[in-house]
Amino acid sequence: MQQLLERSEQLVDKGEGIIKKVGNYMVDGFKYLALFVIGATIVWSAVATYMEMIGKGAASVDDILLLFIFLELGAMVGIYFKTNRLPVQFLLFQTQDLSNQSSENSDICDWCSKSYGYGHMHGIECF
Repeated sequence: MQQLLERSEQLVDKGEGIIKKVGNYMVDGFKYLALFVIGATIVWSAVATYMEMIGKGAASVDDILLLFIFLELGAMVGIYFKTNRLPVQFLLFQTQDLSNQSSENSDICDWCSKSYGYGHMHGIECF
């Protein structure tokens, strides 16, 4: 009877190990798929924006800044892909930049200030 209990425990442990491995593979697969989709979307958006600038015949400061935002978002995807760590500070920079452009997003600034001690002074990032 004791051997039967030990054998059943071993089978349960082995089954849990297999389930954990399959789960880890599925999570990693989803992560890589999502990173490639996000990266492709960033490239697609950047190219579309650039084509619009070419169509206008000129680039405004807003257009150039938008290209830098695309660059930073691409860098975030690359950093996460290589290190498995999300560079939240870059995300906060982008959020801060976007919130400075619209007073309607002051909740984001308040959240950054309360959560991380970051703030802004009339469009100047204080990170």
